[in-house]
Amino acid sequence: MTMIDMTSQILRNPKGAIARCVDDTSRSMIATLAALNFGMLAVYGAIVGLQGSAVQAGMSAIKLPILFILTMAICFPAMHVLSLLLGGKHTLKQLISLFLVALTGTSVIMLGFAPITLFFLVTSGEYEFYILLNTAIVAVSAVFGMRLLARGMEYLASQEESNGVAARKQLFKVWLVLYAFVGCQLCWTMRPFVGDPKQPTVTFRKDKTNFYSNLGRLIVKQFR
Repeated sequence: MTMIDMTSQILRNPKGAIARCVDDTSRSMIATLAALNFGMLAVYGAIVGLQGSAVQAGMSAIKLPILFILTMAICFPAMHVLSLLLGGKHTLKQLISLFLVALTGTSVIMLGFAPITLFFLVTSGEYEFYILLNTAIVAVSAVFGMRLLARGMEYLASQEESNGVAARKQLFKVWLVLYAFVGCQLCWTMRPFVGDPKQPTVTFRKDKTNFYSNLGRLIVKQFR
């Protein structure tokens, strides 16, 4: 299956795509999903970084895929181990494939918003608005990806005995909250992704604010 076929199936028939990827845990399938995600996230990262400079675009193209991969790597072990303790029968490769399918869904949606991002990049030079726009796009895309992941967990549960399924569903809900908090914190730690034209290009920016207070400040500023 080509990368284009893979993305089309995930959008048109997510249940079938999940079943195929979870049942086929070959190295080629996992490598295809990983490469697909890295490429799409790198493209969107480069577009986001263009607000600042070409150098910032290059750094964001590298940092955005790393952000999502690191978030998954940090949260994955807890999900895998606790799920097994609660009676899960899935293999490590199955869960990795499922996570990559969900991430592919997120990446595809983000790339679909790329023309809108480019439009506002060209027509509006307002830095704060551009940050909020891309934050909203990433949030919407991530929700779609989490829905795919939830479907995948349901598919894995349907292949197993009913013992412990209810407990694993509750665990998954708690894990989603943890995943969101880790992703937000890691995003804040790795910033900037959107370059500020008024400041020099830097790889990482350090200050004493946090993601949530800064997001609230930006939203309030837009409605003043």
